[in-house]
Amino acid sequence: LGFSGGGGGGGERERLPNIRISTDVIRKVEERKRLEAGALPDHLQGRAVKRQRRRMSPLAELNSVLDKAVDAMWNHPKSLVFRAPVDIKRNPDYRKLIKKPIDLAAIRKGTQEERYRRVDEFRGDVQLMVDNCRTYNERTNPSLVSDVFELREAGYEVLDKHRAEAAEAEAMLALSDTLISIINELGGGAGRASDPYLAFRQIQFSKEYLQVIKNPIDLAKIIEKAQGSQYTGRRSFLADMELLRDNCKLFCTTRFPNLPPVADQLFEDASRAIAQKSDDLDELEKNVGSWAKLTLGSKNNTPGPSYPGTPPSAFTGPSSPNLDGSANAGSAADGGLAAVQEEEEGQ
Repeated sequence: LGFSGGGGGGGERERLPNIRISTDVIRKVEERKRLEAGALPDHLQGRAVKRQRRRMSPLAELNSVLDKAVDAMWNHPKSLVFRAPVDIKRNPDYRKLIKKPIDLAAIRKGTQEERYRRVDEFRGDVQLMVDNCRTYNERTNPSLVSDVFELREAGYEVLDKHRAEAAEAEAMLALSDTLISIINELGGGAGRASDPYLAFRQIQFSKEYLQVIKNPIDLAKIIEKAQGSQYTGRRSFLADMELLRDNCKLFCTTRFPNLPPVADQLFEDASRAIAQKSDDLDELEKNVGSWAKLTLGSKNNTPGPSYPGTPPSAFTGPSSPNLDGSANAGSAADGGLAAVQEEEEGQ
């Protein structure tokens, strides 16, 4: 292009009109190329890495750290015999002496499937590999015992390097477990026929309800949020419990007057349970670290969207019509007034 005449000779250069391209267009094209190539501008690299990491759940982040420790052991020059199960054909007496066999492949499978919720669980499996090696080889092949000690040291060095992020992820998981246990124990325990809060555990709502209540929520949704690590402390958890109570009052006071007192009691019981675990929660909230400024599964640091549900037919409360106006023994209403700010202030 840009030349007239054939062959390779001295054709005269064709005069083309000048085309002006703004620097803004050039910048946008270059940015698009970088994105398509999987790169980001230098000044955004650090921030992008941090955000990408924080999109992981605490469980995924913890097991990612543990997987790095497995990599360090796996790549150790003396790891070969520890990468797979012991060959029983060549060592027929192994299962007589070793009751819980384990190897690096089994441990790696645990990290990749995100089975570990605590670093100590991972350390326990590594130590089991060490103990098995000592039990079987200490007298006949002591060099293998020295090798497995080196592997353990290589893995533990990685754990020490990433101690802070692992501890924060552990705290988030423990916090979620604590909040879930509180919900499950309300009213004497979930799943009991006599559970006074059965109607609030998993419910659906009619169109009429959703016209009044814009952000419905129930105990199942609160558990789902806890499992997804969307609570970084007790305040946002109690805010959702309060939300559940207030929605019931808003919709049910004139329609189902028997239900608001139950919602009041539910909130009081949840608040009391939180107070009883205050010391544990203080420690966990302190240890979640940088997770305190993050909300997973939501936008603008607010809880993710709630979903509606229908009161279970097993509810043993007074007979009242369904929220769509039809008759049914034992129905309840619940939901949310507004999105609750998820970020825990003061942490």
